[in-house]
Amino acid sequence: MDKNRTIRYFYRKWCEKLYIMDIDTISLVQKKIKLNLQRLRDNAIYGVDTMEKLQYVRGQIRSLEDLQQDLKDLLTTTEYEDEQVHGDTETD
Repeated sequence: MDKNRTIRYFYRKWCEKLYIMDIDTISLVQKKIKLNLQRLRDNAIYGVDTMEKLQYVRGQIRSLEDLQQDLKDLLTTTEYEDEQVHGDTETD
């Protein structure tokens, strides 16, 4: 759990600096997050053989979903109103 908290902390710190990124960079990051989420979900379904591994993968998924939501929230508070940037945010 400490590793997930650390990841979230650094993601949040990184997100605070978001305003200096251009729209293309933000879109690229969002696409990368989406791909990683899909990879982790597939891994959780097909590649996990113990409960500990499942909990670890679930933590990684939750961290990426939190990051995805933080990006969307920051984009909303800044003045980006482009659908290409906002994209879809998946929730539980």
